[in-house]
Amino acid sequence: MLKLIMTTKPIISYLTWAIGGKQVMGGIRVILEQTHHLLERGYHVNILTHQSKEIPWFDSKIKPIVIPEFSTDIPKTDILVASYWPTAYEVNNFTDVRKYYLVQHYEPLFENNSVAFELAKNTYRLPLKKLTVSHWISDKLEKETQQKSSCISNAIQPQKFQLPEGFAVNKPEKTQILAVASDMARWKGIEELFLVFKKLKETRTDIEITFITSDKRINSHHKQCIDNFIVSPIQEALIAYYQRADLFIHTSYYEGFGLPPLEAMAANTCIVAVDSGGINDYAKHNENAIIVPARDYDALFLSIYFLLDRPAIREKLAFNAQKTAQQFTWNKVIDKLENIFLEDSSN
Repeated sequence: MLKLIMTTKPIISYLTWAIGGKQVMGGIRVILEQTHHLLERGYHVNILTHQSKEIPWFDSKIKPIVIPEFSTDIPKTDILVASYWPTAYEVNNFTDVRKYYLVQHYEPLFENNSVAFELAKNTYRLPLKKLTVSHWISDKLEKETQQKSSCISNAIQPQKFQLPEGFAVNKPEKTQILAVASDMARWKGIEELFLVFKKLKETRTDIEITFITSDKRINSHHKQCIDNFIVSPIQEALIAYYQRADLFIHTSYYEGFGLPPLEAMAANTCIVAVDSGGINDYAKHNENAIIVPARDYDALFLSIYFLLDRPAIREKLAFNAQKTAQQFTWNKVIDKLENIFLEDSSN
């Protein structure tokens, strides 16, 4: 029997807890990118939120609609997508819409309170179709709930991080080491990162270390281990730091996907990263990256030290990394997302 495919495009609404502000947030950027590309493909798209501020770092053509928590008074929609664990409970209350849950991380890890941890964990058992950004998340959810999810992956705009043909970066004399962390959360591996930086500074005089974050707070003893402390640079400046770096270090214990390492790879930078779960969808040890176990301070230090004296290996890893990063485009993600929405519409 032939399956009839729906020809009228469904109205799609994303529900976020908060959106906007000066700080670039990876999870919010993903929502903005998905909605932007769906809009470009001719869909009517809404962003529903409980808190909204201006978004100076993203040119969105969709004006967020602010609604009260647990309100069911929303614009007409066919598809409603939860995007953070509290919004999953809200979406679950709706009827007469197709309900989805965009899972960008294992969100119980964000919660220090045991009640909030269990509430977040319970959302994965709600009857919402799960859309994940990595196979690590899909596998983790299936182990916990015995439910399948759809991995749509994640993306960047690779061309934004590449130098124009014929251009080269004027590299400083010292080898440039870069790390980027959105905040100082313990699971970001910040303590291990600065222990490594301290030891590198004690043993090498030929390096310059730059740390970029959106969190202004930094311990004085951490600051002594680095040369440059940069807070919330504009996108163009961040890209320039990626391009100038010889080594990019990423130390999160857990990442649903992890955009900064992929951005560094797109900029033709060699990366040394902790096995954070989601990173395995694009980073392969000894092929386009060096991957070390989480919390293994010695392995992280030795891997960086090894690469400092081997520019040829760094260049080979960086070349392969850039080729990999070019495959992670928004068109591919939206193709998967669109197929899921349209197939479900026809059932």
